[in-house]
Amino acid sequence: MSGTGLMIFLDKRFGNFTLPGIEMSGHRKRLGQFFTPTDLAQTLVKWTGAKPSHRLLDPSCGDGEFLACHRRSVGIELDREHARTARTRAPWAHIHEGDFFEWASRTVDRFDHAAGNPPFIRYQNFTGQTRERALAGAAKLGARFNGLSSSWAPFLIVTAGLLKPGGSMSFVVPAEIGHATYAEPLLETLCARFASVHIVAFREKLFPALSEDCWVLECKEFGGSTLEIKLSSAERFSASELPPRASRKISLTNWRLSGCRLRKFLLAPEIMDLYEELSAAKDMARFSDLAHAGIGYVSGANDFFHLSPTEANRWGIPKELLRVSVRKSDQLPVGSVDQRTVQEWLANDERVLLLNLGGVERLPRSVCGYLATDAGQLAKRTYKCRNR
Repeated sequence: MSGTGLMIFLDKRFGNFTLPGIEMSGHRKRLGQFFTPTDLAQTLVKWTGAKPSHRLLDPSCGDGEFLACHRRSVGIELDREHARTARTRAPWAHIHEGDFFEWASRTVDRFDHAAGNPPFIRYQNFTGQTRERALAGAAKLGARFNGLSSSWAPFLIVTAGLLKPGGSMSFVVPAEIGHATYAEPLLETLCARFASVHIVAFREKLFPALSEDCWVLECKEFGGSTLEIKLSSAERFSASELPPRASRKISLTNWRLSGCRLRKFLLAPEIMDLYEELSAAKDMARFSDLAHAGIGYVSGANDFFHLSPTEANRWGIPKELLRVSVRKSDQLPVGSVDQRTVQEWLANDERVLLLNLGGVERLPRSVCGYLATDAGQLAKRTYKCRNR
């Protein structure tokens, strides 16, 4: 979470980060991989309704967990070592090595079902020809994703396009399907292509060691269409032969009126009704009428862009280019921040002075000298400094 200030910007990457207790190679991080427990894979394959004679596709098969659950399975895997492991676990499976989107663009194969756990690679790393193929493939089915879309969304759409009429699919998905802006074209397209779209949300983490919450998406009868999204909520995942009964059926009209956000519909109906009643009341003030909330700022290199008073004086940084800031949450006292709090930070020589160069046409020589240091050159090469 480095490189953030005031309101912490969470850069969650499902499989594309390192957490205590989880050792992930840099290669796996780049591929956005985090493998699926056996009971979860078995459950999702069962939810597709796959029969022994049916063909099952896993578009990012990894170590073959899903392929091992069904005898007539086909997998695509970018990493040769993982593909080798998958062949050992599921010797009956046909496994293609390479980029899924390239393979999908030329294959004539069609499948009865699909199941898997697509790679979650943030847009920052989801680039190049792979991204171009992904967006082009998704656009053919009507899903047009913006530049901030992560890899898993076009994975689902392109996979759907490889199903036979009447086909189904079940996938692990990030919980941001309930709120991300690019969930809108994803769900619109799925509802236009399947007779049933069902999302199962879990209160407890599907992957306890990961910061990213994950849900499950189940789609039935490819070639049909639906005007509603089914939503279920469970305390935790448990293996089952069939998906749970939908607890809510949300019309696409109501979903669109909500700003294409599903999360609010996880509330109990009586709470939703109360919320709608209160929000419509004339004497009810909205938070936006009283205050403004933002995500703060992104520095890209916290240690470099936040100086202590001593450092600022040593470099001769002009005071008008420095702003006292809340660098991290544990800096905040109980209650409120007032002038006395700020004076204590400065007296303790804490690194709370943000170097703010916004709107400065000509940088002072002292600032140029600071930016030219080795630390400054290193900060310049970080992703957020280059792109934001």
